[in-house]
Amino acid sequence: RVSTQSTWGHWKPITNVMFANDNVTITASEDRTVRLNHIYSERLNHELSQGEVDKRARAQLVDPYELRLPPVVDMAFTAAKLRTCASLLTTHEGTDLVYAWRVDHAKRAFHLRPPTVQPVETVASSVCMSQCGYFGYVGLSTGLVTAYNLQAAEVRERYFAPGLAEDRAHAGSVTGLRVNALNSILISSSEDGYVKLWKRGDAQLLHSLFVGYALLRSAYSKDNDFLAVACDDHSIRLLDVNPDHFTVSGPAAATPAAPASSGPSGSGSKPEAKPTAAPSAASDSVVQPIRHFRGHTKSITAVLLAPNNTLLLSASEDCTLRVYHIATHKLVDIFKFEEHVTSMAFHPNNQFLATTHAGSNTVHLWTNMTKYGFLPTIVKDEEAVMNRPIQLLPSTTADKQQDHMHAGGDGDSDDEADDNDGDEEGRSSKKTSTLATDPANTISPDDAGYEVLANLTKPYREHLDDQKEGLITFSSTPKPKWNALPNMELIIRRNRPVQPAKVVKAPFFLPTSTDLMPQWVLPENPAKKRRVKEATDADTEANAADDDAAAAAAENSDSADGTDADADADAGDVVGRKPSQSGSRLLKNMAEAATTQFMALLMHGRYDKAMSLLVAMPAAKIDVELQVEQDEEVALLLTFFEHYLRAGEHYEVVQACLHSLLKVHGQRITESPTLAKQVEQLQALHAEHWGGLQQQLGYSICLLRSMTNSL
Repeated sequence: RVSTQSTWGHWKPITNVMFANDNVTITASEDRTVRLNHIYSERLNHELSQGEVDKRARAQLVDPYELRLPPVVDMAFTAAKLRTCASLLTTHEGTDLVYAWRVDHAKRAFHLRPPTVQPVETVASSVCMSQCGYFGYVGLSTGLVTAYNLQAAEVRERYFAPGLAEDRAHAGSVTGLRVNALNSILISSSEDGYVKLWKRGDAQLLHSLFVGYALLRSAYSKDNDFLAVACDDHSIRLLDVNPDHFTVSGPAAATPAAPASSGPSGSGSKPEAKPTAAPSAASDSVVQPIRHFRGHTKSITAVLLAPNNTLLLSASEDCTLRVYHIATHKLVDIFKFEEHVTSMAFHPNNQFLATTHAGSNTVHLWTNMTKYGFLPTIVKDEEAVMNRPIQLLPSTTADKQQDHMHAGGDGDSDDEADDNDGDEEGRSSKKTSTLATDPANTISPDDAGYEVLANLTKPYREHLDDQKEGLITFSSTPKPKWNALPNMELIIRRNRPVQPAKVVKAPFFLPTSTDLMPQWVLPENPAKKRRVKEATDADTEANAADDDAAAAAAENSDSADGTDADADADAGDVVGRKPSQSGSRLLKNMAEAATTQFMALLMHGRYDKAMSLLVAMPAAKIDVELQVEQDEEVALLLTFFEHYLRAGEHYEVVQACLHSLLKVHGQRITESPTLAKQVEQLQALHAEHWGGLQQQLGYSICLLRSMTNSL
């Protein structure tokens, strides 16, 4: 694991970080600024403008820091309509206003107000954006949830829960808002212990799920509809919030979820959190989490799901960061820091993890070593891991100097650009370093306390391998590929152009060669061409003189030695002649090219590599491979497919290839007794396998229809 430190212009601790795309991050800091930062090029870093702050500060004789927006509490970003409307929403400390930003213009666009007058102490606690990018959702500390149209900057709809006063969605502060991948359901979580699912468009309450403890943080996976909620009992519960298949434990009479205790996913002490009140309505249900991760001893500050949905990360005020493996419900690793983590974000392709820490104005990027073939580990002795030294973060002398810097200006508006260039250059330095190489500060998976995750899953994988015997398995390739293979003639005919392409004369283009790898054909220099011609003519004359001398010497030798000269000439000893070579280079190249790599593997009986190569080929290439010329090659193909038909592997691949092979070589097979006999054996084997498969399919369909009719 490697940590790189990046200082991106903030002069106070960073509170929020998120990835806008593969190369750009969005950060917010206690210095009341929001910045766009490029991971690889610091020249592209810049601050989002809040207006002419410096100009107004000079006019009012105040510090520019006082005129900026309060520090950011929560933010949401989507690139769906980046160049159409506002793409970034932020909530701030001590205010119920939500500010919208045009990231493409690098400036603040407008602000959103609550639909009704709220108490003075009301603040905007959470925010999210729809997948389409046209709508924003704001949750307040009073439990109010409102949808806004970001194009018109006006209220679109409000969400009301029955039985609550003042038409609120929750009885407590809204701590999380998420929109599913289909853009049809809004998911809200609150300190009242509820997770509620709302139908977008008409604000209808679909489900109200009672967790049992106040929900402080949340993370959502759009791929599988998993919602990870951090509760006030210092544990994380993973919920399935898909309305089609989530499970509940019963009506309102059910009891709240059990408090955190010792378990396989962590051995933290039992917290003193108290469950919230029981469900308030008969329609509410107590939800049972599919995973419950424990171990933290203080309040959780951040929770995150990996993009590939394999890991769950949580950070707490106990200055630890825990990594859990969702499928096995195991603790993967623990990191201890001097200061607790305030926010986390995963790179879109799961390459980096970005973390910010309390009291630090830097963003730390952690490399995901599993992307480079490293096997994941699990913690088998948590006490031994916790006794390790604190994880040291990279630091430089420039960072300590930067802590004492003060923001001299925004550097945002055009009329203030000249005044702020120096400040921006001074605060936009980027440092990169690695962790200390001291063995005491380096965690290795081979150390005591860790175990390779593959060892834990080995018995299950061996059990699955035993079950595969006698089963018919498919390949993992897309279905359209094998549907297209038997219809290649129709596809080629449809894709054939109606008329040949027109030749466009473009004399201003440099001509190119017609080789496999085209190259520019540059005009030759006349003087160079003349010198080459003269040198060629001189070589031709010299070769002709040598040939005449050799011929004269051969005649003299023949007259002196008789028949011995003929024998010497046939052996190639005559000066000026080379021994005759058998065959042509062109014919040799054609013979070598006639045998493809796939057919060469079949000739040597390496069927596994041949199948891997066949599965990786496109449908058109497979069709070309089946267009063989010799009966022996057809026999090799039939033997190859018979082998996999007996093994029951790659069933759809074998079926599609056999269909094309028999279609192309049907006449040749009928004329050859050997091939005909081989096809008859293949047909009997196919009937045997298909009979068993058809019986299993029929049984499953019959059972499904019987259960459907009974319901």
